Amino acid sequence: MFRYATIPLLCLLVFLPSSRLAQDKPETPEPESATIQLTECLVLPSVGKYGRSPVHIDALEALILEGKFSNPKPGDAVVNSDGESIAWQSATAGDDGWIRGDDYRGANAFWVVPSDKEQTVLLHARGHSWVYANGIPHAGDPYGFGYVRTPVRLKKGDNTFLFGMGRGSLKAELQLLGDAPPRLVFGRDWTLPDLVVGQQPAKQMFGAVDVINTTESTLEIVPLVVGVSPLKMNERYTGVRVSVPAMSCRKVEVPIPVQGEVINAEYEYELSMIEPKGESIHLDNSLATTSFTVKVVDPTQARRVTFRSDIDGSVQYYGLRPAVPLGNDSAKPGIVLSLHGAGVEGIGQARAYSPKSWCHIVCPTNRRPFGFDWEDWGR
Repeated sequence: MFRYATIPLLCLLVFLPSSRLAQDKPETPEPESATIQLTECLVLPSVGKYGRSPVHIDALEALILEGKFSNPKPGDAVVNSDGESIAWQSATAGDDGWIRGDDYRGANAFWVVPSDKEQTVLLHARGHSWVYANGIPHAGDPYGFGYVRTPVRLKKGDNTFLFGMGRGSLKAELQLLGDAPPRLVFGRDWTLPDLVVGQQPAKQMFGAVDVINTTESTLEIVPLVVGVSPLKMNERYTGVRVSVPAMSCRKVEVPIPVQGEVINAEYEYELSMIEPKGESIHLDNSLATTSFTVKVVDPTQARRVTFRSDIDGSVQYYGLRPAVPLGNDSAKPGIVLSLHGAGVEGIGQARAYSPKSWCHIVCPTNRRPFGFDWEDWGR
């Protein structure tokens, strides 16, 4: 039985190749665990009409809504809106693990995974717009950045995964968590500021990272941060208590303590997500622990500046190329906003400019690398 939910797709409009610069995200180490790779599946070439519209036509979705979808076999056909019969076909992943095909743009992929027991796994898929895991819909990773890891409960027997392939390619694997899986897992989607040499932050700085709840109950957590270097800060800083819903993920705000003026060295921190017991916050109750590094830049360099969104309270950032005055010029510089295009985050956009004497250049990042595609929607 499929539970249907509409999942918005991102659209790609603007390309700015001249400012396409490499983005530098902190890496969360990959846990060592067994995986099940998607190597063979069935693919149904597109039976829909999409485009940049809030409404689309899809014959396969219509079958799901009507309760008429059943597990396909090679050669089974779906009739599209033009009356054409489109058949499911066998597909095999290439040596790089990707499923690709000349007519796979907007296609669907169907993958069956047998399991000898009930167990919780993490689905790591890239290139998909959405996925139904055993009939339950989940958001996808249409641009293939690798940020999305979805907790899925496998049943004993065959488990089904129906993907919307979006741009025409798909890669997927299931990360097995073992018989005693961790209740909370760190993701890879970090949002961190840069520190500036010689400056003393006027207020508490903060970043954010996604965490994944692998249990079937809501988890209450409090982030606890300890500064490790360069100043060997032993004080513990706690963040805001948040709830992470069952079998889901959430981006969690993380405090970043800085003592005194920033020196020219990377700042390293240890982060634990603590399950509070009443009002007590103890490391003994840590559900997950990791480390992260905050980079340091010179006063004239482009930098990331984090802030708390007034829209939803989430941690976001913008890129800043600060003004560099000429000589003894004491005039206050102006501010210029620069909107980035596809594949360039705000920091990449800021780095594409040389410093100006007369203005600060501020580059909002619109929450993801595929930037101000729809400027009315950008935040």
